[in-house]
Amino acid sequence: MLLEISMSEIISSFGNSNFSNFQTFDLNSLENKKNNLQEEVSSGVLSGNYTNLGSNRIENLNLQPTITKINALNNNIKISQTDLSIRQNYVGSLIKISNNFNLLINSFSNNVSQKNISDLQNQAKVYISDITNLINSQKGNKYIFSDINDNIPPISEDINTSSLNKEIKSIVNNYSGKNSNSILSLAQQAVQNSPKNKPFSSSVMSFPNANIKMPSNSESIIKNLFSNLMIVSSVNVGKLKENYNPLLKEVLSSNSKVIQGLENINGSMGIEQNNLQHQSSLLSQNKDILTSQLNSTRDADLATVSVQLNDINNQLQASYSLIAKMSDFSLTRYL
Repeated sequence: MLLEISMSEIISSFGNSNFSNFQTFDLNSLENKKNNLQEEVSSGVLSGNYTNLGSNRIENLNLQPTITKINALNNNIKISQTDLSIRQNYVGSLIKISNNFNLLINSFSNNVSQKNISDLQNQAKVYISDITNLINSQKGNKYIFSDINDNIPPISEDINTSSLNKEIKSIVNNYSGKNSNSILSLAQQAVQNSPKNKPFSSSVMSFPNANIKMPSNSESIIKNLFSNLMIVSSVNVGKLKENYNPLLKEVLSSNSKVIQGLENINGSMGIEQNNLQHQSSLLSQNKDILTSQLNSTRDADLATVSVQLNDINNQLQASYSLIAKMSDFSLTRYL
């Protein structure tokens, strides 16, 4: 009668033979090693499991978080570059409007008439509205040219109908043809010293989340631009007997300084853009170096792996062959 023999009994019986040293074979372990080696031969990469990386495990654990951090820093730089580009575009638009305003003044300064002055006034009001819209531009729910903690727009009311504009009109009404410098100075002082949010917030040329070395007079540049526009929009058409050329020339000179100031602001942003690009390039270079190091810790030596796989296959074949022979031997004993 044949007795039912379990694998454990076979191994036990096998262990009592002269081949007892083979008892240490762990077939499951060998099969797992074989599968891992086959995967490494196929992919050319060591096992993704850190525990299977051997002596490279610590280096691998150290490199991956550093690469992740570099990626995060580079993403932040890309965001800053995008924000800065948006601001540069808006400042470029401010420069364009300011240049157009100067061209307009030049075209009318030697041809003063009631119609021309009226047209100049109206265009100045349009420029005031256009610049207000630019300064109040938003990205998401944040104002581009405002303090980061300021939840109100940089310009909180319509300047053309504001109390500040009425004050400028009152100043311009005192123009006599000989006090153009005084009129310009008084108008600029009124704008620079206007109460908070009447109409300007605490800063109308701030750059939240941007490490930009701005000209110290950035805010006054924008306010002087509005002052120049409000002076022209407030010229009294009914007082054409007064010679407005001196006042227009004063405004033209002041606005030329505004343009230079805006170009300096644009230049500062350009320098910061270059700095950000340099930082991004350095981070990318470091990432490439670290990624190469990381890959080297994971790359499989195909020659070595092939030899190991061949050895494992030989061990498995020998193990299964010996177990089969011992199984036949044991069954013969029980017949």
